[in-house]
Amino acid sequence: MIIVDKFEVVNNPKTKEQLDKINVSYQVQGLISGDYLIEGDVSKIVIERKEISDLFSSNHEGRLQKQMEKMNIEYPEYKKILLIEGNISSVVHRKPIRNKGDVVDYGDTQKSYARYSAEFSGIVSSIITTSDINIIQTASKWQTITVLKQLDEWANGRRRSERRSEVVKNVNRTVDREIEDVLLSIKGIGWKKTREVLGAFSSIQEMFEDIINNDGKKLKDVLGDNLSKHIIEVFTSKVKKVD
Repeated sequence: MIIVDKFEVVNNPKTKEQLDKINVSYQVQGLISGDYLIEGDVSKIVIERKEISDLFSSNHEGRLQKQMEKMNIEYPEYKKILLIEGNISSVVHRKPIRNKGDVVDYGDTQKSYARYSAEFSGIVSSIITTSDINIIQTASKWQTITVLKQLDEWANGRRRSERRSEVVKNVNRTVDREIEDVLLSIKGIGWKKTREVLGAFSSIQEMFEDIINNDGKKLKDVLGDNLSKHIIEVFTSKVKKVD
């Protein structure tokens, strides 16, 4: 049984519609803290859901810390989850990108990505290092409802815990995002350079082929000699075996 805070239904009309659609048992009540309670036979879970824009605003206003503290106090025996709905790009692109003639100016966008990413990492790090609250991120309301159903199954012993970990780990991870992360993990590659590379190559395999067959000629045209040399070194160096 999932207990849904009444304000979740009042403020988010689609919540009830999607809960009905996914065929999950739930009740609407006024909760002391959190937005969802899962009263399972095996485990009990309290969930605070935050749209990512509200995550930032509540952090700025000091509400987030108080809400996390209250959840810890009110539900000491429950597993506690902060569910973040949405991604940073949705916050960055709330305001239109400025145009200079026919050329799109991505300068402010890149700065916003960097600023929001740093703040997001700080929020997450602070929560997981100072409390026993777990964090799940979903891409949409529908994915949130799907995760709630999966957590309900796990809390009632109908889903192996290993499977729950897999669901949490893979949520909000698309192939495009994984490819971006591969490039962003390389020193010197930020969002701007990542987009330039992905704009020049249709796939990572195509970039590999350019590196192997053409000594990275196309990559050098895109990023210049120094940065391309580092990327080529990353993808062609032999990995040292660890005993």
